[in-house]
Amino acid sequence: MMSRLGDERAFKLLREHNTVVRDALTRFGVREVKHTCDGVMASFDVADQAVRATIQIRYGIPAIAVDETDERLSIRIGMTSGEPFEEHGDLFGSVVNLGSRLCDLTESGEILMSEDCRNELENESLQTKSIGDVSIRGFSSAVTVSRVAD
Repeated sequence: MMSRLGDERAFKLLREHNTVVRDALTRFGVREVKHTCDGVMASFDVADQAVRATIQIRYGIPAIAVDETDERLSIRIGMTSGEPFEEHGDLFGSVVNLGSRLCDLTESGEILMSEDCRNELENESLQTKSIGDVSIRGFSSAVTVSRVAD
């Protein structure tokens, strides 16, 4: 997108994206770990709060329009739970890798989560639908994955 729009227009969109994401993370008590150029890694203590933040992000991002076009930004979110390894404020480990791989599997506007994360949800109003066991690169056994419903 940067090469197509040019740096100035692309960075304007990036700033708007970051505002939507950071407002949602702050509102629901989710910690931003780092910005990854075209994404954000965040960490949470309560799965329900993280899902609510991602839902707010999912609805806020498409409202950002590319000037003078009908094009809209889209997002993909992968969520998992577990204890990552932390060093110098950054997170590492298989739980981080799984979250990234889930993000890679998503379609535009979709939120996917691992079974471990889904099992931590306490609020029954947060609806998910299992999409079954998925083979994920770098993991020896299939991972049960669910989609967050609207």
